Amino acid sequence: MKAIALCVLTATAIWFFNALNKTYLTRIAYPVVFRTSQQQVVALTPPPTTLSIEVTGQGWSLFRKNFGIGVEPISIDLINALRVKKFDTKKFIPYFINHLKELKIHHIIPDTLVLEYDKITTKKVQISLPRAQISTKEGYQVTSKVEITPSQVIFRGANSILNQFSDTLFLQLEDQEIEENYEKNVPLTYLPQNQLLLKPEIEQVKVSFQVAYFVQRNQIIPVQLVNFPADSSATISEKSIVLHYWLRKENENQIFADTIKAMIDFKKKDLTDSTIIPMVYLPKGIKSSSFTPSKIKLKYAKNLKNRDNRRNRGG
Repeated sequence: MKAIALCVLTATAIWFFNALNKTYLTRIAYPVVFRTSQQQVVALTPPPTTLSIEVTGQGWSLFRKNFGIGVEPISIDLINALRVKKFDTKKFIPYFINHLKELKIHHIIPDTLVLEYDKITTKKVQISLPRAQISTKEGYQVTSKVEITPSQVIFRGANSILNQFSDTLFLQLEDQEIEENYEKNVPLTYLPQNQLLLKPEIEQVKVSFQVAYFVQRNQIIPVQLVNFPADSSATISEKSIVLHYWLRKENENQIFADTIKAMIDFKKKDLTDSTIIPMVYLPKGIKSSSFTPSKIKLKYAKNLKNRDNRRNRGG
C-alpha cells in the first residue's frame, strides 16, 4: 500500500508540474487602487478593489497570481473624475500590461466602470438642544439657558451630502431623569457614518444647564374689574379664578396671595361670545402658569342688554 501511495503521489506531482508548464486562457481577479488627479475629491461609493481580467499565460505565472504570490496592487489614475462618471476599462489595459509583462492581457471585465466622485467642501452647522428634549426627573425643571460650547461646528465632506445636511444639528442626551445641574461632553450624532463623506471638525461638544425642583400649587385669586360701566349695568359671572402654577421648592414660602393679581378689562371683551380673558400678573419665581376658567362670561343688566340687541338689529 505504501508503494502504491508513493506511485500515486509521484504521478500526481509529475502531472501537476507538467500542467503548470502549459499555457492557459483564463480570468483572474487582480487588486487595483484608483487615484484621482484632482485635489479635494472623494468617492461617493467606494470604487472596486479588484478588477477581473482575461489573460493568457503560463501555468506557473497564473498560479502565482491566483494565490497572491508577488502580487502588488496596480494604481490607476482617473482623469476628470468629477465630470466623467463612466470609464472605458479598455483604457486601463496599459496599466496591466506594464505590471504583468509575463501575461497577455485580452480585456477587462466589465467593459464600462461607473465611478462617482464629488468635491470636498465645508459647512458651518448650528448645534442645538431644545429644552423639551431634556429628560428631567418628575418635579424637576431646567431653570437656565442651555449652554453649548461650541455652538457651531464645521463639517467637511462631499458637497452633495453637505447640501442635503440640515443647518441645525440637534443633540441627543443619553442621560434620563436628570435631577441636578448638568455639565458633560455630548457626542454629535449624524449620518452618514462614512467619515470621508461627512466629518465634523470635533466629535463632541460641552453641554451645561441648571436644574431645580418645582412644586405645583393651586390658588384662588379674586378678580379685579377694570373699565367696567359705573352704573353696574355689566358685571361678570365669576368673582375669582383658580391659578395653577409651578415654583421652586425653596421659594414656596416667598409667594404671597396679595402679590398675585387677576384683572378683567371691559374694553377687551369678545363681542362674539361676551367673554373676557383674565389678565394675570405674577411675581417673579412662578413658572408655567394656567388658570381656570380660561374665560369669564359677562353679565348685563336686562334693560341694557335689550337696548344693545335693538341697536344691533337697527345697524
